[in-house]
Amino acid sequence: MIINENCMELILRKVPEFEPTWLAHLEFWGDDKAGLSNDLSEFACYLVDNVELMSTNKRLDIFVFIETCLIKGDESVKCAVATCVLENLINSASEGKINSNLFVNLLGQESKKFCKAWDKFTGIKTPGL
Repeated sequence: MIINENCMELILRKVPEFEPTWLAHLEFWGDDKAGLSNDLSEFACYLVDNVELMSTNKRLDIFVFIETCLIKGDESVKCAVATCVLENLINSASEGKINSNLFVNLLGQESKKFCKAWDKFTGIKTPGL
């Protein structure tokens, strides 16, 4: 099971190039804990800024992990991944900050289900979903 306490460690193993951004995030928060939602929002921002530079295999690995979090994560992980990673990616695509074609075809079944529900809730249609 992926739990709140090990989620970011697992992300850093998958995406070690995120580490400088992660360390700056930790420095910003200092002794306070940002919390998993803030941590995953930082990762989502990193994805928005860098996903276009990643290989397809790297992107696939990341989105398989996101799907795994939705399936095998504890409730805090599931909620934070859905609302702080997937929603941020979909919102960024609707704002033209990222091309949805870079990730929509890599979404797993649970991720797609959530993103379609988010589209319905917001009234936006993400290309490819």
